[in-house]
Amino acid sequence: MAAIARSDGLVNPSDLATELGFQAQSALQQPLKDLTAASLLTRQDGMGRVYYRRNPSLLWDATLELLTQALAEDDTAGNGVETGNQTGPAAKEADQLSE
Repeated sequence: MAAIARSDGLVNPSDLATELGFQAQSALQQPLKDLTAASLLTRQDGMGRVYYRRNPSLLWDATLELLTQALAEDDTAGNGVETGNQTGPAAKEADQLSE
C-alpha cells in the first residue's frame, strides 16, 4: 500500500511488481482487487495496459505515517539492523521512502 500511497496516483500492476521486486504481477492481483473493492482504487483500462487510480482517502496518508513510524522504530531499536541492509520488497520500499 505504501508504494501506491507514494505514487503519483496512477499505478500499473507490472510496474508496481517490478518496483517491489516481485517475480510476477500475479502476486499483486488479489490485493489490487481488494483495494478496488474497498473503493481505494479505481481500475482504468487504457493504451493497452491496465492502470489503477488511487482514490482520495485518509487511509493513504495513514499508510505513509505508519511506514514512517515503523522505519523510525527500526532505526532506534538498537538491534543493529539498518533499513539499507535489509533485503526484499519491504526493504526496497523503505529505502525509497527514506530518500
